[in-house]
Amino acid sequence: MNAPYARRATVKKPPKKKAPKKKPAKLPALEQQKLALAASPKAQALLKKVRAICRDFPEVAEVEAWGHPTFRAGGPKGKIFATFGGDETGSSMSVKTTLDFQQVLVHADPRFTIAHYVGKHGWVTFSFTGTIDWKQLASLVRASYKAIAPKKLADAV
Repeated sequence: MNAPYARRATVKKPPKKKAPKKKPAKLPALEQQKLALAASPKAQALLKKVRAICRDFPEVAEVEAWGHPTFRAGGPKGKIFATFGGDETGSSMSVKTTLDFQQVLVHADPRFTIAHYVGKHGWVTFSFTGTIDWKQLASLVRASYKAIAPKKLADAV
């Protein structure tokens, strides 16, 4: 017989084993932030006051993002208008302002700083140190809500 017509022997390959699906691991840093916030009574008390201010507006949802409470206008999938961060070393919150007003706040009070990552859009971070003027803070949160919320919701405030 000619070689091209010879039947080749087939060798069965063992079946491939499927790797078990891995669940995405939670970042330890985020877990530590959550635990620190839960363990700090001062941070919890401040968060309670911030919640009271933020929930005064229509269709506000509190959603945890990046290990911190965020407050959104227009429900859980809405846009963020305020955030809170806190642990045993200190607490802060961030709100949106105009770029001009951001500069006024930063130069007038050292507790205000330009927020990381979103500061270029007018966001400021307020550090809860010293005497806190809750009326001023509520006014800033209100302005942030009005800037972020859909027109229908912003007009209702």
